[in-house]
Amino acid sequence: MRIRLGFGLIAAACALSGCYEAPPMRVEGNLSVRGEELGSWELDPGICAGGFYKGVDVSSADGERCVRFIDDPELGPIVVAFIPGTLDGFVFDEDDCDTFYVRLDRTVDQQDRLYSHGGEIELSCATEHGFIEGRVEFDGCW
Repeated sequence: MRIRLGFGLIAAACALSGCYEAPPMRVEGNLSVRGEELGSWELDPGICAGGFYKGVDVSSADGERCVRFIDDPELGPIVVAFIPGTLDGFVFDEDDCDTFYVRLDRTVDQQDRLYSHGGEIELSCATEHGFIEGRVEFDGCW
């Protein structure tokens, strides 16, 4: 009896405090990355994460391969392809690309603290560090 009452009180407290369930994450598409330092890999995304900044990370399900999309206030929209398994990466911007379509949608949560990101990216970019091309769509990236 105490356990049921405890769960009932927790549920009521969450309802009154504004607890809610985040929308489901959806991420699909494919990106090809090639470069001497970047390596040669495909990103079949399984995870996306947004949060506090104007951007989103799209990663493989194991987190080893990652591409970050950022709407930078000074540089404009940029893409960072990370060397697998590291925090080192290379920046691609609109000037590096034949195709550079980036749409990032941000939705503020009920407490006005976190952002859910959705959007789509289509790229065909090349620099001296390598190239990245493909298309990814995502939604519900917290």
